[in-house]
Amino acid sequence: MSRTFSGLEIEIMNDMLKLDKPQELTVINNCISRHLPKNSYVKVNSKTDVLLYISSTCTDINELHTIDRTVSTLIITTILLVEFLKKNKFIFFNGRLDLSTIGEEFNEDQHPISCDFIDDDLKENIYNFTTQKFFITEDFKTFVNKGYKTKEDIEKEQELNSSKNQLFYTRIALFVTFSSLIASVLIPLYSTTSVKLENKFLNISSSKQTTQYINDRLKEQKAENEKSINELKISLLMIDKKVEGISKQNQPVPNQNK
Repeated sequence: MSRTFSGLEIEIMNDMLKLDKPQELTVINNCISRHLPKNSYVKVNSKTDVLLYISSTCTDINELHTIDRTVSTLIITTILLVEFLKKNKFIFFNGRLDLSTIGEEFNEDQHPISCDFIDDDLKENIYNFTTQKFFITEDFKTFVNKGYKTKEDIEKEQELNSSKNQLFYTRIALFVTFSSLIASVLIPLYSTTSVKLENKFLNISSSKQTTQYINDRLKEQKAENEKSINELKISLLMIDKKVEGISKQNQPVPNQNK
């Protein structure tokens, strides 16, 4: 199933790709720290002890609510993104690092204030992905370079395009068949015979000949034409259903954190 990515998720994935260098420390912290609100950081002490710290200068209640909402969105978005990347084997985690801070920790003279804004259900996830190094795969690089589409997404798009092309050409074939049927009826109406009279040619329409020709022609082709038309109609119906099914499968899942 396709997945729609928010602008934040795309920025995090791009940062992960930029960190894929020998001299860089590939930890999620380095990908999400810059998205934290100003004058805030997250202290990760253990799987159950994760606190948000803000500057003592933040006293406005609206500003506190904004920080709470921004941090919660960032953390939940990161957790869901990491789970998606792990599930698709785009990223692997390894080792244990002595890192305990997301963002830049304040000096004591700034009097940081701890806020227990982070839900307990999220703390273990935060601890796990902030204390380990990540490794990205070649499939992840291809995924990013292909516009954040998985191999399955690309295959579905190709299958959908192939079905649409098949439907297009089948409709052309149906049109040609109908045109041929109409032509087989109309052309004889204008057929003429030539007779030589006093060294001059005179074209006269033979209604009897035309009627006989039409009757014979219709008898010969009626069954064949009806069979061809029915087969084309069935093909069109099957292709329409196939295209509709692929389109439904290829519809992106709404991202609630977008």
